[in-house]
Amino acid sequence: MTNAADPLSEQYALDLDVVDFLRNFHIHFHIPEGTGYLDGNSLGPLSRDAERAVLAALESWKVQGIVGWLATDPPWFTLGEDLGARMAALVGAAPDQGPDRPQGDRVQRAPGAAAVGDRADAGLAQPVPTVDDPL
Repeated sequence: MTNAADPLSEQYALDLDVVDFLRNFHIHFHIPEGTGYLDGNSLGPLSRDAERAVLAALESWKVQGIVGWLATDPPWFTLGEDLGARMAALVGAAPDQGPDRPQGDRVQRAPGAAAVGDRADAGLAQPVPTVDDPL
């Protein structure tokens, strides 16, 4: 006999599912039959949105070729800068700030961000290059 108030009961879980605003979110993913993703460090299932974006990028590459660097909307050439500007707030940076944006005589970066050439993972940190001292 199950008790809906018992958080370990199946009925409790089913009751939560009814009011879960993410209950239908699974339709956005390719989930193989009989598979459940409970591993937090897994890539997880492929999202349909990611699949569409990758296929669109491949089609653009196929059709545009070299012209895509500047003629595509948005141009591929500036995608890195555009993404960096959109993500800057995540690391406390200004949209136009980055490791390649000089400020004074030092390369400016967000506090705590890895410097160009840092190899902290190997314990071989290199000095941050200055504008006057190029790589």
